Amino acid sequence: MLGNKLLTITGIFANTNEIYREVGPVLSDIVQRTNESAQIAAIDGTDVFYIHKVNRPYYSDINTQIGMKNPVHATSTGKVLLAYSDEETIEKAIKLPHSAFTEHTITNPIQLKKELSKVRSQGYSFSVGELTEGNYSLAFPVWNYENEVVCALSIVGPLTRMNKDKLKDYMRILRQGAQEASERLGYDG
Repeated sequence: MLGNKLLTITGIFANTNEIYREVGPVLSDIVQRTNESAQIAAIDGTDVFYIHKVNRPYYSDINTQIGMKNPVHATSTGKVLLAYSDEETIEKAIKLPHSAFTEHTITNPIQLKKELSKVRSQGYSFSVGELTEGNYSLAFPVWNYENEVVCALSIVGPLTRMNKDKLKDYMRILRQGAQEASERLGYDG
C-alpha cells in the first residue's frame, strides 16, 4: 500500500482523498472572507499532516506545504487534532520530548495536557508564535459521519494584522467553515 507522502508527491492523494475533495472547496471561501491563508490538516501519529493549503495573494510566509508534517504540540491545528484524539494517542504525544521552535512553544507535558483540555472545552485552538515567531494560527475541528474529528481547518497569518475584532470575526468564519466541511463529510451533529 502506498504511503501518504508518495501519494501526495504523485498527485493521486489530491485526486482520491475524500477530505481533500469535500473540504478543499471550503478553503477558498475562508481565504476570501478572512484575507488570510487557510489549510486543512489531519493527524498522522503524533504529527500534523497538511492535506491542502490556499495562500492569500500577498502573504505566503507560512511554514507549511502540502504533504509536510509538523509536530502536534507547536501548532493550533495539531492541538485541535490531538485534543479530539483517543486517550492512547494523547498520552503517547504528551510523553514525547517536545522541541521549542520559539519561546512560546509549549514543551512542558503538564502544560500541554492543560492546553488540550482547554482546546476541547472551547472547541478551537488559537496559538501565537508557537511554531514561527510573529505568526498566529486559529484552528477548528472537522467531523465526519461517524462523529469523529478527521481533520482541522486553520487560518494562519502575521500577528501584525490580528486584533480582537478580527479574531472574533475570524472565529465566526472558521467555525462556519468547519461546520460546512463537517456537513460535507456527512456529520449531522
